[in-house]
Amino acid sequence: MRDFNAGTHALAREGYRQKVALWKPRFFERLGYASWVRQFDSLSADDERAIQTGAAQLPYRPLLSVVMPVYNTDERWLRAAIQSVRDQLYDNWELCIADDA
Repeated sequence: MRDFNAGTHALAREGYRQKVALWKPRFFERLGYASWVRQFDSLSADDERAIQTGAAQLPYRPLLSVVMPVYNTDERWLRAAIQSVRDQLYDNWELCIADDA
């Protein structure tokens, strides 16, 4: 909680007037963001297996359709977006890419 308070006070003190790149790293550093991600927002291999096993045993496995409109999209961002869908632990999905051109 102390780190959170320090971060919010830094945000209040430095405000949004500065460029985000200037205050964001310090803000998240003060929040202990990297340690929070390691502790609460990262899955171990065992976690991933448990999620996949649980999903496979669901009595109803709906097909999830991910609709991605694209137009003049930089290839690196398109590849990253596609990979993020492919990396999902639930496997009953379809990716629908619609080129607006």
